[in-house]
Amino acid sequence: MGIAQHARVFLPTVIWVSSLFVAPLAAAPPDVTSLFPAGGALGETPDVTLTGTFSHWPVQFWCSNPRLKVDCGSSKGKLVIHIPTDAPCGIAWLRLIDEEGASVPRPFVIAAQPSILEKEPNDSPKVAQQVVLPAVVHGKFDKNGDSDGYRVELAAGQTLVAALQSNEILGSPADGALQVCSESGQVLAMNQDAGGLDSLLTFRAEVAGTYLVRTFAFPAVPNSSINFAGGELFIYRLTLTAGSYADYTLPLAVSREPTTQLKLQGWNVLEEKVALPLQAGMTTEPGFWTPPNAAGLIPLRTVDVPLIVATANAATEMGQPIEAAGCITGVIAKAREVHRYTFDGKKGTKLAITAESAALGFDLDPHLKLVGPDGKVVSEVDDTGKNADPVLNVTLAADGQYKLELRDQFRSGGPRHVYRLLIETPQPRVSLGVAAGSFLLEAEKMLEIPVTINRQNGFSGEVKITAVDLPEGVSVIFGTSQNKGDTAKSVKLMLTATAGAKAGPIRIVAQDSDDKEIATATLAQTLGGSTFQHSNLWLALKGAK
Repeated sequence: MGIAQHARVFLPTVIWVSSLFVAPLAAAPPDVTSLFPAGGALGETPDVTLTGTFSHWPVQFWCSNPRLKVDCGSSKGKLVIHIPTDAPCGIAWLRLIDEEGASVPRPFVIAAQPSILEKEPNDSPKVAQQVVLPAVVHGKFDKNGDSDGYRVELAAGQTLVAALQSNEILGSPADGALQVCSESGQVLAMNQDAGGLDSLLTFRAEVAGTYLVRTFAFPAVPNSSINFAGGELFIYRLTLTAGSYADYTLPLAVSREPTTQLKLQGWNVLEEKVALPLQAGMTTEPGFWTPPNAAGLIPLRTVDVPLIVATANAATEMGQPIEAAGCITGVIAKAREVHRYTFDGKKGTKLAITAESAALGFDLDPHLKLVGPDGKVVSEVDDTGKNADPVLNVTLAADGQYKLELRDQFRSGGPRHVYRLLIETPQPRVSLGVAAGSFLLEAEKMLEIPVTINRQNGFSGEVKITAVDLPEGVSVIFGTSQNKGDTAKSVKLMLTATAGAKAGPIRIVAQDSDDKEIATATLAQTLGGSTFQHSNLWLALKGAK
């Protein structure tokens, strides 16, 4: 079992701080490389230190969580973030803004468990820092050779969950590890890389007493040194709890219905299902969810196909009957276990089948095999390029019953061999991309924004590429993308602003002939082992009064 690596994103809002800018010419927009601490708890008001480059100070802010209030601190590179007690838990994405533009969003993780700041020295059993459970420790491996220790009290029979978040989501260059030790320092349990390069460890205390949780890191990009790694950017969040911790849900996706019923899986979690309302207006994918009254960050995907949970039949030779399209969640619980799904197929039907596990922070290395009505293998795949999660694209050659088999490539199994299996009939569609998340428009001048267009599965329609949700005083000249020619793959939007225009977030979208939105442009951001797609872009203005 282990930590899911991401959190869901909430509706955007703009949070302003009054400020006076005195800027040099040709200055760059803010560049934020980390926040420390990288989160806080409900009701807390953490002082946050930024790393990066800031030509202007004080600055303004945009935050995806409308309940947070962000203020400039007393000195450059310092923020004060106010977290109300009723704020939604999960990731809040934070941008710094000045008249030159906006920084790339950085994650700030909100939890229900109290926050503790690491205090040095804490690198040996004698000086390990005392922690009262549950808690989230915000720490930093601040130099090479650094390790941090935390002292916790456990009753006999209690299970400790220790979840380290550093490389995934936070983008730290750390490959973190966890140990649970006796009070004298003897290692009792250890984990490294339970989800990407982050770690998760569970430990059952057979006797009551004091135990030590030790954490350290190697460099995420290996080098010739044989030593623990550290530095200014080696930040982490360490969740420590003997209470409720949710690792994943059944199903591991939500539908577009008003609510989806989710069954929590993990340690000390609720037995009954939890209703999750559909979240509209999310501006960052993937989306992730923090359950109420529990620790854990769960990766959820919104899908348009039926949601299916694997039953005991899936592990039999006969298999579990399903429809030809669906999103299936299951666990390969035992070594050599194989899950099978049967469905009726028609000749000529195209199917796109994707198995996800590693990308979600779980342990399965999926292997897919499709068997036709004649009992012969139609297609078989393990990895897709460098991706451990395979994709199988097929066109069915005959009518009849097909059997889809999923197993671990190395025939292993366990409680964290979780998978999400998506079976779709590919539909014609279009996707949009932009090269930047922030654009600078000068008043009474024209700004060109290049937009790339990816036509998939035979999409051949003419589409209008435009910008919506524009700030006051900003107008757009839209572009049209034809099926052929130069505009098939890219167009340029033209934005103009009056002298009294305002800065603010925008979205760039594709619209069909009825002006219905069919795609939204996204900016890809990689943080450690995680890639996020942000659809909320920033338009800065220069020279507006």
